[in-house]
Amino acid sequence: MQRLRGRPPRRQPVGRARRSRGERPWRKNTVVHVASTTKGATAICAHLLAQRGELDLDAPVAQYWPEFAANGKEQIKVRWLLSHQAGLPLVDGPLTFEQACAWHPVIRSLEAQKPLWQPGTEHVYHAVTYGFLVGEVVRRITGKSLGTFFAEEVAAPLGLSAWIGLPEEHEGRVSRLHFTDAFSVEELLAGLIKVTGLDADTVTRWSGRFFPGHGCRRAPRGLAAGRPREPSGPAV
Repeated sequence: MQRLRGRPPRRQPVGRARRSRGERPWRKNTVVHVASTTKGATAICAHLLAQRGELDLDAPVAQYWPEFAANGKEQIKVRWLLSHQAGLPLVDGPLTFEQACAWHPVIRSLEAQKPLWQPGTEHVYHAVTYGFLVGEVVRRITGKSLGTFFAEEVAAPLGLSAWIGLPEEHEGRVSRLHFTDAFSVEELLAGLIKVTGLDADTVTRWSGRFFPGHGCRRAPRGLAAGRPREPSGPAV
């Protein structure tokens, strides 16, 4: 805990957790959806197993997850899952919301998928597959879901109010998200160029990994737009 002159600083929550239903104020125990910071929590689980000697980061993923070896993935190292170098940034195949929430249909799709580039040679952010890829390795080693392992081995020992898969009894503490209007791929690229300081060519080539041939097309709703899709899994 941070301290100021030897004492913990006073924490005064401000704002509103919801704009409707009685304008509920923000409280110190309000729960917030943290999106892709869950990738960090997922990586902690993998590194905890590595620290215990149960996971070798330089071993092929297939050593722990044999079905993953299909379609040219037999040499992909565990560390390439953690460093966004596996060549599997998207799920190749249509899945319903129910299938995505069931976990295993996504895993079966990733098992059959061919990498988009030679694994280990490029970095591209695995926005929607990171949690499934690393989480399945954790599940194969421990026999527990990623959410259960995180809850028991990370959150509980540290006394954290953090979950990968929110328990139903805490749903009343969750703040409501209010989304912006959808925006175009061009508007997204302009924002990325401004925020990152990278040149337009670099940002355009990078984004092309996610939106091939975007041209003047509108961003897929929920992927590059302000209104996200429903969650596609417990840790993406």
